[in-house]
Amino acid sequence: MIKSIHIYDFDDTLMNTPRPEVGVPAWEKITGQKFPQGQYWELPESLDARLDITLNFDVVAAAEQSTSDPNVLSVLMTGRREHLRQAIMNLLEMHDLLLFDNYYLASGDTLTYKQNKIRELFDKHPRVNEIVIWDDRDEHWLPFEQLSYEL
Repeated sequence: MIKSIHIYDFDDTLMNTPRPEVGVPAWEKITGQKFPQGQYWELPESLDARLDITLNFDVVAAAEQSTSDPNVLSVLMTGRREHLRQAIMNLLEMHDLLLFDNYYLASGDTLTYKQNKIRELFDKHPRVNEIVIWDDRDEHWLPFEQLSYEL
């Protein structure tokens, strides 16, 4: 029986991915090519395994603990878009982190997507009495807290 939902963000939470100012020149140096045009966070090149993408070991430890608890629904929920699923899954597999119950990639605005998905999960699991969120974006904390009062 699910009593708690644990939500893990991807970028700069579970994994430390390079920001554009670091990732673009690093990718260009590695490949010898010009970085493609487009929004950095929506390009698969930003998730190239050859970049310096490291684990946030404290968050990984928490995720491993979450996923080992049968009363916890553990999910990865990221603002990255669906077309990047395979690149994210490849990175997770490379680090033996294919351990979550579900993987959600955003469509549209990240905060709105996450709030709607949290409502959906809460409705689907009515016995949940706790939602725990690991997310690096400070500007999301107040809206998440306000959402908790709504649920």
